[in-house]
Amino acid sequence: MTIREHPLAWRWTDPKYVEFPPEILAQISPLDASAAAAVHDRWFPCFDKYGEVIPSRFGGVETCPTEGTWNGNACSRETQLIGRVTDWLRAREPDLTLSVTISWRRDCAVRTTWEIFTQWWDDFCYASSDDAFIVPDTPRWFLVFHHEDWFNFCRNPSA
Repeated sequence: MTIREHPLAWRWTDPKYVEFPPEILAQISPLDASAAAAVHDRWFPCFDKYGEVIPSRFGGVETCPTEGTWNGNACSRETQLIGRVTDWLRAREPDLTLSVTISWRRDCAVRTTWEIFTQWWDDFCYASSDDAFIVPDTPRWFLVFHHEDWFNFCRNPSA
């Protein structure tokens, strides 16, 4: 499947939402169902029956709001907050060349770079509709986006 055939392609190709530049779109690769399932099945045990991260499985869990307030200051969802979240994500993982997989469901995932994900995170993660997890090729950490509009960055103590 091409990126334009991916079930969530509208997020990156529909002018009603956003049209990624062709050079960015070319760096987002859909996973086939079996590859998506393998990523999902590897990381899904990190969640409890309510879909929350099980903190005891990680060396530390940090939370970042993606809407509303930031450190007690009111923020809009626009540039100010998006930039702060991007900075927060990149402070946790500075290697922008790192390949990551974004998984929304067992059969729905894409791969791209950490740089692209962190620059465009709000087009990969939609508040009030998405639960997604983002994982690098190495098991150093695991990132969760909650539809309630926050990220959990989870460090793997054994990595």
